Amino acid sequence: MGKFLKWSGLVALLVGSAAFAQSQDPGSPRAGNGERGRELLSVLGPRPAGGFSPLQQQELSRRVRCAATRQQIQDELDVEAAGTASSLYVMSELRMIEKETCAPVPLLPGMQPAAPAPVPQAPKASFVPPPVAASASQPQSQKASPVPPSTPPRAQQLASKPAPVTAPPAAAQPAKPVATGPAFTPAPDYPHDEMAAGHEGVVMVQLAMNADGSVKAAAVAKSCGFPVLDASALAAAKTWRIPAAAGRTINVPLTFTAQQ
Repeated sequence: MGKFLKWSGLVALLVGSAAFAQSQDPGSPRAGNGERGRELLSVLGPRPAGGFSPLQQQELSRRVRCAATRQQIQDELDVEAAGTASSLYVMSELRMIEKETCAPVPLLPGMQPAAPAPVPQAPKASFVPPPVAASASQPQSQKASPVPPSTPPRAQQLASKPAPVTAPPAAAQPAKPVATGPAFTPAPDYPHDEMAAGHEGVVMVQLAMNADGSVKAAAVAKSCGFPVLDASALAAAKTWRIPAAAGRTINVPLTFTAQQ
């Protein structure tokens, strides 16, 4: 039993020595493992108590697929360089997988991006006006340039200005009285001879109304074709009174229809 433990310890010592030698050999795959491990942990963030989170595991799987795809691309390039006609993989598919799996991803939760270094700014030079040389002919009290009075603030300037004088609002003009009362629009006379002759039509009469609704002026705007009917319509319209049309000019059609 003691010999077994002795040999087991010796084997463990040899394996540890070999692993240490590989890590120190620049050509060994284990070279730089510590740096790569620290870099990977800086990207993944702190490991939770229950193991890596699903997002961290996804990032690890992505890195494994990226490394495997790039190894396949290198194998394909090596085979082509050896002059072999048959290819191991389809290069276009490998390049597409490499583009998808090896693309940089945002930092995982828990990782804080490095703060940008502050940009040094040149100190601002302050301007000092040169001293004013006094003339020999000037008295001693005038050697120094006079100090201009300080400008009052904008609010004080506005307050010091007199308020503009505005004219009082004009008194509201009383509305013109509207004529009231019933309308008076008698129908025109229909001469018997015109009716017997079958003369009929529509006479358009234009009326200019007074303020009380009476007719100020009347004229035939459109004749019906029979002067007697036009005159009868105009004579009747001059006697009208229309309070609703007071002060306006209106056109009124008067219709003559022969009785059958």
